[in-house]
Amino acid sequence: MPEVSSHWEDGRKDVTVNVRSFILTIDHPVEQRGTDLGPTPSETLLSALAGCFTGSMVPVARIMNIPLRQVNLKITAVKGEKEYESLRSINIHVKIEPELQDKNRLERLIEQTKRNCTISNTLAHPPIMTFSTD
Repeated sequence: MPEVSSHWEDGRKDVTVNVRSFILTIDHPVEQRGTDLGPTPSETLLSALAGCFTGSMVPVARIMNIPLRQVNLKITAVKGEKEYESLRSINIHVKIEPELQDKNRLERLIEQTKRNCTISNTLAHPPIMTFSTD
């Protein structure tokens, strides 16, 4: 697993995150005291879930002999009422084309995709986090 690092400095509201050769900007909208230079941390988490789930569904569908032309996900989340509260629920709406008429088979596809997506597995079974300082 690659290392991820982040950096913030005085005078800035955004955070720079380095992943392999990529630089991501994490920020908040202006109405949340940010500068809107990038997605929020929660939006980044949901983006990782969307990318992982969609990318995992394609090979799973191939194994299950389910033809796919498109996979579209819409993810919505409900956050706690306080500013820094965690996400309380995440809803993933899956739309595939061609539409699968066999609803049981569609449910199996989604279930197997959940098992193959690292991010959905991590959210379902949170890892132990440790913190250290210099």
